[in-house]
Amino acid sequence: MAVALILLGGWMFFREDAGSYAVPSELCEVPVDSSTLQPLLPDGEELEVYEPDVDPPPAAVILMCRVHIDSEGAMALNVRAFPAPSGDLMEKFRAARSAYGIANPHEDTIGGEYAIVDAGGSLLETACPGQGEEAILEINIKDFSVQGDSDEGRERMKNFTEDFMNSAREVYCR
Repeated sequence: MAVALILLGGWMFFREDAGSYAVPSELCEVPVDSSTLQPLLPDGEELEVYEPDVDPPPAAVILMCRVHIDSEGAMALNVRAFPAPSGDLMEKFRAARSAYGIANPHEDTIGGEYAIVDAGGSLLETACPGQGEEAILEINIKDFSVQGDSDEGRERMKNFTEDFMNSAREVYCR
């Protein structure tokens, strides 16, 4: 009996038709490495990626991308373009803390850029010369499926943010 249960458990673990979605290699026309995205996404049956219709669009927004798993919000990715850096990103974050999805802010560096990050979100600014001499992209990623904060969770968020930032610069800063 125990052998039958072990075999059944192994079959459930390894079978391919267990009902999970394919991890995309692009989010709203921005290429992503699925190996950095997958650790951030919750389990589920169906993944949907879309850009919400917002009329009028918020100021400076060049991308609002949403990821839903089984009709539940899983991630939000926002990219805004500004003609110059904001000055103090931490002050900007503190002024509208709830808008960025970062509950336990840690100052860090992602891809050489100053960043504010926790396991559930990240915020950074990166140079975007294709938009103007001093132009920057502000990138904010929110992972709604994360509960709490951990070193491992922050590392997963940093890895995905760096990948997304590099791709967003390729798409928007040529």
